[in-house]
Amino acid sequence: MAPNTTGDKFGDHARSLDLVYEVLEFAAPLFAQRKDRGLEATVLAKYFQGRDEEELREFAKDHFTTVKNLKPKASRGESVERFLLCRGRTEAV
Repeated sequence: MAPNTTGDKFGDHARSLDLVYEVLEFAAPLFAQRKDRGLEATVLAKYFQGRDEEELREFAKDHFTTVKNLKPKASRGESVERFLLCRGRTEAV
């Protein structure tokens, strides 16, 4: 899932981060259920690179034990698409 892009780099970046935050908030209760059953929480979210991505990483680090930024090898060098891989729900969620 990704927001429609408009060509406005900052706007596209902001909308993509908003969507990732919404996914993390929506999934929090599901993560609690998975942890109760001994399962690991995992989220892989696409976002567009920009000035606020460090804030997103810090938010994710507060809620997951492992947070990685990924750029697929198949992605063009000039592409601003990135993926945030979050694993292992912490008690903070």
